[in-house]
Amino acid sequence: MKTKQKTAALLGFGRSNGAVLDYLAGKGYACTVYSEAPLRETDATALAARGIEVSVGKFPLRFSEDLLVRSPGLRPDRAEILASVEAGSVLTDETALMREALPVPLFGITGSDGKTTTANLVSALLAGAG
Repeated sequence: MKTKQKTAALLGFGRSNGAVLDYLAGKGYACTVYSEAPLRETDATALAARGIEVSVGKFPLRFSEDLLVRSPGLRPDRAEILASVEAGSVLTDETALMREALPVPLFGITGSDGKTTTANLVSALLAGAG
């Protein structure tokens, strides 16, 4: 018996979700890119060349894909996302996918100032600790 192909909706596309598309496609997902804003010409051309389905404009009332990958700029409590999760879709984001894929502890350094200095300090401390 043939199993149903897993599907993923990439909600937003630009700085986010490019690497997610490659990752999920490599895992056998049929991906659709949804963007409320027009895509950059280079992105649109590259997606079309790969045969990736793209929907630009207003989001549907509910996504039908198994997995929803939300860009950081989209609130997770939007009505169409909540309706999709209630219908059985799984909501995630690129950071959560990365954490699941990497078998090592991860550290995040955030903030508006001092990230490079802090990252260098943490790197030196970890290197010093072996």
